[in-house]
Amino acid sequence: MINNWKALSLVLVLSGILSCSKHSQFPEKSLISECLIPVTLGKDSTRIYLSDFIPNTALIDSIQVHPSLNPEFDKKNGLLHLHYAPESAPVQSLLCLWVQGFSYDILLRKSQKIASTVRYAPLKTSVRKVQIAGDINSWNPSETDFKLEDGVWKSILYLNPGRYQYKLVVDGKWINDPANMDSASNGIGGYNSVLEVKSSTTNPPELFTSEFSESKIKIGFKNGPTRFFVFWQNHLLGKSKVKVSDNELVISVPKEAKIQKNSYIRVFASNDKIESNDILIPLVHGKLPKNMAEAGLNRPETQIMYFLLVDRFLNGDRSNDQPVLDKSIDFKSNYQGGDIAGIIEKIKSAYFQDLGFNTVWVSPIFQNPELGYIEYPAPHRKFSGYHGYWPISLKKIDHRFGNDAIFKNLIATAHENNLRVVMDYVANHIHQEHPIASMHPEWLTPLVLKDGRKNIRIWDEQRLTTWFDTFLPDLDYSNPDVIQAMTDTALYWVKNFGIDGFRHDATKHIHEEFWRMLSLKIKAETAKTGKHLYQVGETFGSRELIAQYINSGEMDGQFDFNLYFDARGVFLDDKQGFDKLNSSLKASFAYYGDHHLMANITGNHDLARFISYAGKGLSLNEDEKEAGWSRSIEVMDTVGYYKLMQLEAFVFTIPGIPVMYYGDEIGMPGAGDPDNRRMMKFERLNYFENKVKETVKTLAHLRQDNPELVYGEYQPLLVTSDSYVYIRTLFGKASVVIFNKSAKEKDVTIQLPERYKSKFPILHFGSKGAKIKNIFEVHLKPYSFEILSLR
Repeated sequence: MINNWKALSLVLVLSGILSCSKHSQFPEKSLISECLIPVTLGKDSTRIYLSDFIPNTALIDSIQVHPSLNPEFDKKNGLLHLHYAPESAPVQSLLCLWVQGFSYDILLRKSQKIASTVRYAPLKTSVRKVQIAGDINSWNPSETDFKLEDGVWKSILYLNPGRYQYKLVVDGKWINDPANMDSASNGIGGYNSVLEVKSSTTNPPELFTSEFSESKIKIGFKNGPTRFFVFWQNHLLGKSKVKVSDNELVISVPKEAKIQKNSYIRVFASNDKIESNDILIPLVHGKLPKNMAEAGLNRPETQIMYFLLVDRFLNGDRSNDQPVLDKSIDFKSNYQGGDIAGIIEKIKSAYFQDLGFNTVWVSPIFQNPELGYIEYPAPHRKFSGYHGYWPISLKKIDHRFGNDAIFKNLIATAHENNLRVVMDYVANHIHQEHPIASMHPEWLTPLVLKDGRKNIRIWDEQRLTTWFDTFLPDLDYSNPDVIQAMTDTALYWVKNFGIDGFRHDATKHIHEEFWRMLSLKIKAETAKTGKHLYQVGETFGSRELIAQYINSGEMDGQFDFNLYFDARGVFLDDKQGFDKLNSSLKASFAYYGDHHLMANITGNHDLARFISYAGKGLSLNEDEKEAGWSRSIEVMDTVGYYKLMQLEAFVFTIPGIPVMYYGDEIGMPGAGDPDNRRMMKFERLNYFENKVKETVKTLAHLRQDNPELVYGEYQPLLVTSDSYVYIRTLFGKASVVIFNKSAKEKDVTIQLPERYKSKFPILHFGSKGAKIKNIFEVHLKPYSFEILSLR
């Protein structure tokens, strides 16, 4: 049944608050423990999987949506189809799912995409095909063809406001747009054209946390929001709990929040044209937690993650050292002895805890083959499966890493020390020695395409079927049997070992049906305990593609590679201004939300180390992998360490989950894979390595101890070519992050929000500064940063 609000909509809009609920009561036991992710609508239609929110959709009694969205409810399949005219859809509205007399409420966000036309007028009339490749479509020209009209090739693109790098592809040749003088470095020695999509609205509405008392929360606002949505957990609070004045929202904390240990209040707002930022307030028995330890480990946003490659971290048990005995495998590509016992040893010595990390992501521990295999691309080097991504079993632990008992010991030891463990799961492919390859060849995608090409590493054109190598068969997830088997295998690790999350390899190469089925099974398993199992995916591609997998039925978040690449470019290149980085950050907010669970990385095992570029041991103009084979990559310029610390300060102070790649806490160098996977260095650190380590420690503990760095609003205060200042605010407390990426000392003057003029400043990284009312001036050294706490 659908209640279509045509008669009710005017009555229910009171003081800008739209309510689904007929009463202020909440279910004694909610069907949903996590905060439901808002749904961003498509241009003119949207299909919503209701099992993303209510796993058993048969329980849904009725549905309410805004009348302009013209809903069609397919109850048999648990699908809701919305059809609307873009101009009539509200900026924000609600999807209300009624179950057993209670409404579960999900925010619907109108797409903020703007139509932009790209034109190409060739000098030659013989042009047959024009395409575009760029940030807009994961650099896949086959996704965007132009049409020829009156001698001009045109394509209409629907994009969120932001800056997008691109190339035109004319009859297969990649060129810059001759009609567009705006360009930007591509990070590898060349330039791309830049398409800037500007918002049609200036001065969007803004929300900020103002005051938190025993039972009242005050939210300030500016620039005229006219409609507010306030949720406790996944239930909209009605007018009895939310009062609106000219410039303030007053929320009464529900009494149920004081009974429940962990809950959230979320606030969204908009005017008739654009939405504001959103607010996320964690509650512990109805009160604001003082720090992340008090907030608790079961909140995914509190994670500070350390990523390690098991084989390259620490050798804790030399009895299982068994490299592949093959002289044609270089030392860099063979097992070097790291194991699960080594991780346990470092937990017991408090290595992660002292640094301030509370989550450890371990690379795959599955059994890999005993022999080496030759890589398909030239120069055809031979590798072992030391990294764990060539599973011949997905339920057996590689004997070179340990066994079931040792892994259970790792989980237990981690939990005893208030650490979470995220496991790397490989679902996209198997190794040819895996029994599935011989027992179920029908479960594999074809290695040879119909046109005779080998379907290997065709990342975009054959995204859902391509093989990673000739010996790594790709699983066919259009087959329901494959989905059932592989989701059960993943669940095995949840049931039998009590892991705290999954990092999912090659997310974009797997059908979404798999991710939805896996999430359903995980929710059913963890419903008994209320534990939130964090799921983060790996997708190299456009934000549009990455966001496709982030919703309440699939991923909590993914790695924000687009933001990382922009940050890498800005902190490496003195000529790239901070406007590029600030624009990139705003683009991530537009796609993922202001309080997203995206993972912000310092680097990873597929990329050359940042310090190698910053320290001038490696150039962006060369092949990063081949450089690691041809020479020893070291830090040649110590300025690189300061640039690395700036990148790390950025990662630890923006919304999302910071992820440190092992070795980045000391500035360990390395070119591309496998040189970026050296054995971890724990001893005989030099001055600069110790300085980076102490900086990371301070950053991580600041994030742990200052809730505004996790839950606070983000606001840029100063954005220039070489200075960047932003503030994170939460109920009267604030952290101000200040960067100087020039080669000269600099005085940076900051105008703080008026409400912080009486607050006392605390500097954490040794800079000199002075504050008069709401004006603060700080003196920064070259390539440095400072974090200012206002209390």
